[in-house]
Amino acid sequence: KDNSSDDVGGGFSIEYGYANIFNCLFRNNNANHGGGLAIRVDSEVNVIESVIENNFASGEGGGIFTDNANVNIVESAVIWNSAGDTGGGLRIFDGSQNITNTVIANNFAVVHGGGIKFTGSSPIIENCTIVNNQSSVCAGGIVAAFTQAFIRNSIVHGNGVGSFCTIQGGSFDVGYSNIEGGYDGEGNFDEDPLFCNSPVGDFGLAENSPCVGAGEDGADIGALGVGCTESYINYSLDLDGQ
Repeated sequence: KDNSSDDVGGGFSIEYGYANIFNCLFRNNNANHGGGLAIRVDSEVNVIESVIENNFASGEGGGIFTDNANVNIVESAVIWNSAGDTGGGLRIFDGSQNITNTVIANNFAVVHGGGIKFTGSSPIIENCTIVNNQSSVCAGGIVAAFTQAFIRNSIVHGNGVGSFCTIQGGSFDVGYSNIEGGYDGEGNFDEDPLFCNSPVGDFGLAENSPCVGAGEDGADIGALGVGCTESYINYSLDLDGQ
């Protein structure tokens, strides 16, 4: 927390190593690349039940920056991070990634890939909620360059300037997911996810959410499952006594 680096990995940096990061909080860190974490050069890292929040990179990867590494992110949250270039939440080069049951939300990139930008990697994204990320161009959600991103049972909604963007031969293989704007693939649809209370960061599903039971083999779609009876609606009153 509250660390900085002139190079990479404001909160954590590793090269040629192995690490298990469990139940940790990375908050308010900053660096050139990888404001929260930098995972590089033949490293293998598991990030489990952890929160990467409000970190900043002047370059790429506000939350997490990886380069030629194998990374597993499980039951975690990458939220409210920002980057001066690309990959507000995550910026990933090469290697392989498994991102499962993870919320990637409210991140910002000045250029593109507010949520995630992949280049030359092999990502598998399953049961994730990727929402309310913002960028200026291409896609606020996920950008794929020289990459085929495999996505299943996930929600991609509310991301500024678009859910997905492909450049330099990138592509997406998407199935059984709720994608704003729609996307070709078995089981895909575009409907309001009916989160419990997204304005305060509660991305659990209401019981009547279209994502309940709509995933592959009847699984719920998204990271969190059912968390409330109905979605919160802010009914407001405007009273004028004149």
